[in-house]
Amino acid sequence: MDAKERKSDKLRYRYPRGESYLDLINRVEPILFEIERSKEPVLVIAHQAVIRCLYAYFSKNEIADVPHLSVPLHTVIKLNPETYFCHEYRYTINVDTGDISEEQDPKPLYVEDYRKMNI
Repeated sequence: MDAKERKSDKLRYRYPRGESYLDLINRVEPILFEIERSKEPVLVIAHQAVIRCLYAYFSKNEIADVPHLSVPLHTVIKLNPETYFCHEYRYTINVDTGDISEEQDPKPLYVEDYRKMNI
């Protein structure tokens, strides 16, 4: 029954003795503000769910989209904030060889682009 409930509402589903994405969003909110105030680059290493919350905030995604955002394993996502958009760069790490490949021709992503992508 849990899998069916989670699938129907991944944002609000709370695991037994766990937390939902909404709980997690509330928990990481103070961290978001600290990152936003930082004058220096910030490196975040975290579980995919935490990264989805941070990524959604800085890329201006809707809260309802958070559980469905693409956060691939073994990938570094670099966001360079600018006025009204972020330049996004993705670096994939081959865990067998340690090689790093950069996404070719990164483009600035605007808020409207994320909504069109229907992520």
